[in-house]
Amino acid sequence: MNIQDLTINGVYDKTSILDTFSINGDLYGVGISPKTNSVVAVYALNSSYNNRWEDGILKYIRNIQGNDYLHEQNVALLNAASNQTTIHVFEKSFGEYTYKGIFISNGDPVIEKDQFNNSETYCFSLEPVSKEVIPKAIKNPQIDNTDDKMKLLSVYRTDRDLVISTSKGERYCRLSNAKFLNIDELEKKCDQLIGSNVISTAKWGYGDHYFFGEIEEDTEINISSNPPNENSTTRPQEVPKSNQQPFPYDERIVRRIIGPPGTGKTTTLMNLVNDRLNEGLKPSEIAFVSFSNEAANVAKSRIEKDLPEYNKRDFTHFRTLHSLSVVLGCSGGKKFMDSKHMKNFDRTIETKEVWREMDVAETVTWRDEHFCLTLKSLANSRKLSIDEVFADACEIETETSNQAQISRSFEFNNWQIPPSNPLELAKEWLRLYEEYKNINNLMDFDDMIAAMMNPNFDKSKMRFKLFIVDEAQDNSDALWDFAKLVIAESRESIVAGDDNQAIMEQFGASPKAFLDLDVDEEESLETSYRLPISGKEALDEGPGARLAPREFKLATFAKKGSIITSLITMFDGKERASSLNLHSLTKTVENLSIDGNWLIMAPTNRSVDHISSIFQKYKISHFRKNEPITLKNETKVSRNIRVQTIHTSKGAEAENVAIVLMSKGDNLMYYRNGIHSDRLAYVAESRHSNRLYRVG
Repeated sequence: MNIQDLTINGVYDKTSILDTFSINGDLYGVGISPKTNSVVAVYALNSSYNNRWEDGILKYIRNIQGNDYLHEQNVALLNAASNQTTIHVFEKSFGEYTYKGIFISNGDPVIEKDQFNNSETYCFSLEPVSKEVIPKAIKNPQIDNTDDKMKLLSVYRTDRDLVISTSKGERYCRLSNAKFLNIDELEKKCDQLIGSNVISTAKWGYGDHYFFGEIEEDTEINISSNPPNENSTTRPQEVPKSNQQPFPYDERIVRRIIGPPGTGKTTTLMNLVNDRLNEGLKPSEIAFVSFSNEAANVAKSRIEKDLPEYNKRDFTHFRTLHSLSVVLGCSGGKKFMDSKHMKNFDRTIETKEVWREMDVAETVTWRDEHFCLTLKSLANSRKLSIDEVFADACEIETETSNQAQISRSFEFNNWQIPPSNPLELAKEWLRLYEEYKNINNLMDFDDMIAAMMNPNFDKSKMRFKLFIVDEAQDNSDALWDFAKLVIAESRESIVAGDDNQAIMEQFGASPKAFLDLDVDEEESLETSYRLPISGKEALDEGPGARLAPREFKLATFAKKGSIITSLITMFDGKERASSLNLHSLTKTVENLSIDGNWLIMAPTNRSVDHISSIFQKYKISHFRKNEPITLKNETKVSRNIRVQTIHTSKGAEAENVAIVLMSKGDNLMYYRNGIHSDRLAYVAESRHSNRLYRVG
């Protein structure tokens, strides 16, 4: 479809709009179309902010503050007036987009005070070229809210949001909004309205399908007379798990799947999910959990690709083991100790921004780091004392988690420093930490898992008809205790992983627990669909030879592949070989004649950041640890180039892979750390499907 084919008040879906205007990514609020030199603006009445019509003018509201993506959108609208950029406007309702034609921006936006989130917003005045789109009568926004009506299915907290699952998907309320919203009262109200038809209202963020700030019962609709939409992908609400009877012993089965690199472990698991859905299981009766957000996100993305008849929001139990404990109701009325509470307790705690999904700003979260938090987590993961793990914690120090932070915390916060060694000082820090949590009725991730082990916890909530644990080799002993409880209550359980890829053992993972789990059946996947011939040979002769034997073959279509450690240059008519370095790797990545995507890995975050800075100097756009790093005139990363640590690359693959070792820390982790180095190398050297470049 071409732009000229759009008709006033014609209804279109999001995909056709993205294709027509050549907009990359999703369409939240404003889409920028460099190809057509135009801007696409989407508004919804009676939902986000206070979009409204006044005297034939559309008052279009935009948040002033936000991430880089929101800033780009605002700049595009600000420039539209001065540069006479065409603005195409759509009105969104019930997931459909009604074309309102071309609008003209009248002057500069007015800054308004947002009464709901105590922030300032831009109010753009957009005048339609076609007067027929101006509403003849504006309905009362307090009444015309059918777009926000839904049935409330469940409510729970994550480390970042209060989440309500509804018949129209999930709605989110950021816990950081507690400064102007009573989150506890909102959660209590939601809990009381479970099973009822409600009206939720978005007050900030990207749109009415994402954030909410208020909720009330919809008294106009009788619940019993509100059958589900035949075309909806949301399935009817099931009987609460607390009413579900235990599964008979002879129906329960536990299987272990060992999947060497590239053998299609995720595909095998998702095929199993598809089979069970076809047999009649409901999405809520399936749990797919993993150690990391990355693996859970991969599973969700596969749902969209392989199971288009479902919405990934239907699969509420596809998440990490930690967050599953939250969904199952482990909080007991306590609040999660988020970054705000962490800073209130100790102002020296480092907060690091983390992109959980590549190029998805909505998945940005913040990770709190401090040596004592690492120490506590390691002790809990291994079910050992602080004394027993202190030396190990010192060996895995980073810039944001190191022993020097202990005394710094006491000095900066003016705490009384007892005359003691670092170990005793760390114990005192942890005592103050537990005291702060108790006084403020807070809990952290470790507390969540501990709460699930309480004998009085309602274990019927843990009953699933299919329970899958991916990345099983990376779970700690403490997480395995929780997983075993769920396995004992579930009908069919699958644990999948590869102990040769257990690169998190230093951080508390227990690959031994994965192998020692009592199972009824075991399956080893035997064909790698990723590795080239040269890569398999190098893996078998290198780190694979020092790890547990794994017999697997290559697919018949496997490429020959190549491993590149040097460059051949001509000097005085003679060939000369020189070692591959970061500069020559950068020039190679810059070379557009080399086909395929790129994955550049290093053992340490410092090296990853350095590689990223070099790429920026050479004007190579890329993703650094999932965050898009664009060029000056780009709105999106133009090439699929990822730069990240090896630890975050497990499960990733690319046609071109580079392993960069450029510091003592890199070489220590990769070569001189015993079995941990062998496993790290095994993971790194099995990501490529064609070419592997080695630097250092």
